Amino acid sequence: MIEYHWPGNVRELRNILERAMIFAEHGMIQVEDLPDYVLKQVGRDRTIIDKDHDPYSLLEQAEKTAIHQALHQAKGNKSKAAKLLGVSRSVLYDKLKKYDQVL
Repeated sequence: MIEYHWPGNVRELRNILERAMIFAEHGMIQVEDLPDYVLKQVGRDRTIIDKDHDPYSLLEQAEKTAIHQALHQAKGNKSKAAKLLGVSRSVLYDKLKKYDQVL
């Protein structure tokens, strides 16, 4: 973050951090949560980051298992599964898409 030029100054910093917080799935902002144009300007390549990143972390594996169990318990009803998981239906659909689980 220090290496980036920040042509938009504080407004750009704020926007990037807000965006990164929204996309942060690990509770903390990670490099992969930053926009491509920021990474390119500081000489980072997303393909290198993604290659070193396990496609499904332990947390993501647990999330996939919880989704599968909730859908099984709800007999495939996604609205009921979302309630069991304590998330909105749209979040459940996003997670299903992320994990390529179209059920």
